[in-house]
Amino acid sequence: MGFKSSVQQAMTRGFRNISVEKIRINPENFYAQTDFEQEAIDQMADLLNENGQDANILVFADPQDDGKEYTLLSGERRYKAVLKLVSEGKSDGMIQAKIEDAPESKSDEMLRLIRGNAQRTKTKDIRIQEVKSLQAIWEEMKKSGTAEGRFVDWAGKNIGMSARQISNYLKEAAGTGGTVEPETTEDETDQEQLKLEEFLSALSRELKDHTNGQIRVNKKMQLQVRNETLTELAHHLECLECASLAEMVKKFERGEWK
Repeated sequence: MGFKSSVQQAMTRGFRNISVEKIRINPENFYAQTDFEQEAIDQMADLLNENGQDANILVFADPQDDGKEYTLLSGERRYKAVLKLVSEGKSDGMIQAKIEDAPESKSDEMLRLIRGNAQRTKTKDIRIQEVKSLQAIWEEMKKSGTAEGRFVDWAGKNIGMSARQISNYLKEAAGTGGTVEPETTEDETDQEQLKLEEFLSALSRELKDHTNGQIRVNKKMQLQVRNETLTELAHHLECLECASLAEMVKKFERGEWK
């Protein structure tokens, strides 16, 4: 990449509010091809109307002859939800976006699309398409000499699945059968989240007791420290080395807490 293009990209990176009229849907995005997509968009529109935008969409600068200036990398539902609110007179059409560097290749663009949709609930067909897309990227990586290890391990790392699940989705894609291991259900995920929140609440109470209410941990696992003097700050930093609290966290990670 030349100096001029590097400077241009640096100038367009960052966070900003962008009009949805300046953004185009990414034609490579296969995640929106589900039977329940419109229902999900309607629900998202209701949430945005009530609570405002809770997360940035991801775009890259991509001016073309269609008059659009950006192409989506993730956040198509939010984008469409804002369009819906605009049509109903409930939004000014501005959306919070993180502007990233333009992809270096189609493979790079697809990989970033896949990673940007990591948290999305996916159907079996979408999972199969996801694995097929990753396989195509892997073949390009092999040609360029950048592929290392096994495809199933690399793909699993990118979409949070086991190597066996990847292998079985490959068999499904090839029409040779294969039983896909069940993924975590939404109920199981909710239970795990509730347990984590319960644990973090207990840990926060312990921290407050050890530091006279000066240190807490929030639901995002971020420490919140309140200090009035450097002496207090030094004391609280020493408290963070508390062995009993460290062991409490380790027990939770091992599934032994409570």
